[in-house]
Amino acid sequence: EVGFIGTELLSFDIDDIIYYYRINELVITREEALSIYNKTYGWPYAVEIYMKNHNMSDNHIMNILDSFIYTNIWLDNTDSINEFILKMSVFNNFTLTQCSRQTMLSEKDCYNILMGTSLIMYDKDSQSYMFNPVFRHFVTDILNNKTTDVIYNITLDAANTYKASHNYYEAIALYSRIGHYQEIYDSDVSVEELYEYVIKSNKDIFLDIANHYWSVEKKGHYDMAVNISFIMFLYNEKLTAAKLISNISDDIKKDCHLSKEQVMDYNAALTYINAFLDYNDFTKMNAQFIKVADITNKPLKHIAGHFPFSFECPSVMSIYHSSPGALDYETYALEECASNYYRIT
Repeated sequence: EVGFIGTELLSFDIDDIIYYYRINELVITREEALSIYNKTYGWPYAVEIYMKNHNMSDNHIMNILDSFIYTNIWLDNTDSINEFILKMSVFNNFTLTQCSRQTMLSEKDCYNILMGTSLIMYDKDSQSYMFNPVFRHFVTDILNNKTTDVIYNITLDAANTYKASHNYYEAIALYSRIGHYQEIYDSDVSVEELYEYVIKSNKDIFLDIANHYWSVEKKGHYDMAVNISFIMFLYNEKLTAAKLISNISDDIKKDCHLSKEQVMDYNAALTYINAFLDYNDFTKMNAQFIKVADITNKPLKHIAGHFPFSFECPSVMSIYHSSPGALDYETYALEECASNYYRIT
C-alpha cells in the first residue's frame, strides 16, 4: 500500500537491538537480543528502557513500562476503547470475526479501533491480531483487578468465541481457567484436533481437566473423557490414565443415556487405550488388543487410525524394547501384537 507505514517498519528487529546496544556502549549476545525482542516485539521505547536498565530485574523494567502505558495510552483512551481492549486481552491472537463476536461490534468498527491502537499488531501470515507482550502484561494486570464476575464473563465469552471458530484447544483452556468443566466434557472435539497441543507447556491444563472428570454430569457424553484418558497416556501420566479408564468404564455401565452399541464402542476405545499402558510388555498389550477384538468386530474409529502404532517413531523397538537380552522374544511378541493391532484398527 503506497504511503502506508506499518508498525513493523518502526520496530527494531534483532540486529537493530544488537546495534542499538552497541552504540550505547553495551554488548549483548544474539540470544539476549532475541529475548528482548520476544518481550517487546521491537517496540523502540521498550527496547530503550531495557537498555537503560540492563542491570535491573524484569519486574523493575515492567513497572516502568506499565507506568508509561497507563499515563500515555490508557488514560488517553475513552472508557469504551479500554473496555474493548480488556475484552480482547484474553485471546492469544484473534481475527476480525472473533473480535466482532467478542465485542458485539461490527468488523468495520473493530478494524478502526485496532488500527488506532498502536500496541495491537496485525500478523499477515496468520491474518490475525495480537497484543504487544508489554501491552498484554499491562492489560492483564488491569483485568486481574476487576471483579470476579467481570473476569468470568469476559473469559467465558472468549471461550465461546474460540469454540465457535473451531479453536478447540484455546476454548477448553479458557473454560478450564474459569472452572467451566461441564462445557469441556460435553464437547465432541476429537483427540486429533487436540493432538498438536499436547506439549509440555500445556500439561497442567490437560491435567486440570482430567482431575475434574468426577465433578461433571455425563449423561451419555464420554468422548472428551476418553480423549483425556489417552492424552494422559501421551503425557506418561499412567496412574491418572488408569484411574480415568476405570471410572469411565464404571460410569458407562450405569449410564441409561447410552445405547448398547455406544457402550460397546466406548469400552473398545478404553480397552485400546489401556493396552498402551502396558507398552513395556508386548504380551500384556496383545492381550488387551485381543479383548478389543472380542468386544467389537468393527474397526476402532475413536482414537485408533489417527495415531500409528509407532507414534511416528522410525523404530518400533526403540520405544517398546525394555528387557536386556529379550530382543528375540520381544520381536516374536511384537509380530503377534502388531497383527492384532492392525486387525482392530
